Amino acid sequence: TQVLQAEGFSYSIAPLFEKRDVDRLHLTPTADGRVILYVRNEALETHYINHLELIEVAHEPGETALPDQQRQPVLVSGITAPARVRDRAGRDLAEIVRAPDGVLFSSYPETVRGVSTADLDDYIDMTMAAPTGADSVAVLLDMRNSLLNTVLLYDHMLGAPGIRSLDWVNRDLDHIGNAIEMGQWYNSRMGMRISVLDGGKYRQVARISDSGPIAFRDNAIVVPAIRSGGDSVRIRLSFTADNWRIDAIRTATVLR
Repeated sequence: TQVLQAEGFSYSIAPLFEKRDVDRLHLTPTADGRVILYVRNEALETHYINHLELIEVAHEPGETALPDQQRQPVLVSGITAPARVRDRAGRDLAEIVRAPDGVLFSSYPETVRGVSTADLDDYIDMTMAAPTGADSVAVLLDMRNSLLNTVLLYDHMLGAPGIRSLDWVNRDLDHIGNAIEMGQWYNSRMGMRISVLDGGKYRQVARISDSGPIAFRDNAIVVPAIRSGGDSVRIRLSFTADNWRIDAIRTATVLR
């Protein structure tokens, strides 16, 4: 039986945006020790794959290997739910994001209706116990995108200009200046920004890109364990409202 494990999201709409994509796979080898993967493309869309490899990470029982925000493997242990987790609307999300169980977080409808060009964001604030003798912690996210990014790209950025979009993708985005401008615009609005409360203000310490609306992705975001209000670390996940569907938010100790 084939089971969907990962999605190569097509945010790299031009060669200059191409980058490495790393996904955690939940695999069961065959009886003779083989791992069989099927890579399928969408029928109406072409993806260019220049390199494909399977990465194995050896670890001890009780440890979990995940890709971090730099797409590098990191080992974590002591996975637990945060002490407190609420969204911008003030909702207690503890039961919704406690474990990957198919019960998903999405932005509160009033938050979505209240967005403007000056304020696009929703956010989730979480509090976790500060680790003993460690200067960093991991935020584990099990999530996928909504269709917001897909609709924005295909219906508006590509669909609205019509045939002129062919020149934009095939010619304009081959120029480094245009690509930088596009990348800066995208990075400032899409994806997810991770901040830590430091001296009474949230300071951004990491960012992750959109990963696609089909397959859930496991991430481990390693952030500095800056103590706030005693022995706790306060973290904010900021994103354009309605851009994410989150199955689980947990915390863990970073091993290596």
